[in-house]
Amino acid sequence: MSVLADELMTPAFGFSAPNLDYPLITHLRGIAAHLVFGLAVAAVTETAWSPRGRRP
Repeated sequence: MSVLADELMTPAFGFSAPNLDYPLITHLRGIAAHLVFGLAVAAVTETAWSPRGRRP
């Protein structure tokens, strides 16, 4: 989702400068931030469901 939204759609619709205007570290930091956020959401969700002993 990070690649699709941040790297492709945002510059294509003109909401940001073209990708080549940013250094590579900016793109890597954005992907890392999305991964950390996704892992945190998954951990909270799994933790919230575990006391109930079932999953949705």
